Amino acid sequence: MTTEKMIDTSKWQGNYQALPLPNYGQAIEEGVTRVIMKVTQGYLIDSMFTYARGECERLDIDWSGYHFWVRGDGTRSARAFGHLVKDSVMPPVIDFEPVLTGSIVNGELFHDFISAVEDVTQKRPWIYTGVGYWNKVFPVAPAWIEDYKLWVAGYPNRRATWTREKQWDMSFYTYQIPVLPIGWSLEQLVAWQFTSTGYIPSFSNNVDLDWYYPEKDM
Repeated sequence: MTTEKMIDTSKWQGNYQALPLPNYGQAIEEGVTRVIMKVTQGYLIDSMFTYARGECERLDIDWSGYHFWVRGDGTRSARAFGHLVKDSVMPPVIDFEPVLTGSIVNGELFHDFISAVEDVTQKRPWIYTGVGYWNKVFPVAPAWIEDYKLWVAGYPNRRATWTREKQWDMSFYTYQIPVLPIGWSLEQLVAWQFTSTGYIPSFSNNVDLDWYYPEKDM
């Protein structure tokens, strides 16, 4: 299966008060071809979104953005997010993590949010989640997920021989295929966030590293 290197970023990778700003050219030097950046949470726009988008467009890096969904987000915030990512190269993403959403979630309202984003962007969003997040809320998978692509978070341990220079080499991790949440299949898997402690020069703090599977993104 074909893979491409991808990173996802937010204000935690740098801000306007802490110079220098992240150098996305150094991500390209790492072989990164795609970036997904945080755009919104509720109605708040991530402080690094405008810069990150501008850098990706300047450097011709394929990009998209994600909305961190919390319980109570409705169609107004969905439309606001959708308008900010209408011109993205890749589909928009809805980040579903019940760390903040809580365990009591109306699945249909979540689906309504996703549908509203699709209406604005004319792109079917990916859903980002992990086993611990998703399975807590959806012990029985809703039928509608069969229409969507999954970007999964799952972090294998590093082997004792791991070094920073080997951070993209999956043979230095304890597993090479992610565990999927309830109801999802490998055919729906479009990306895998395999570590939250990656390193890209000039990016403050750790960077999430991902594998993108272009053949699944059809």
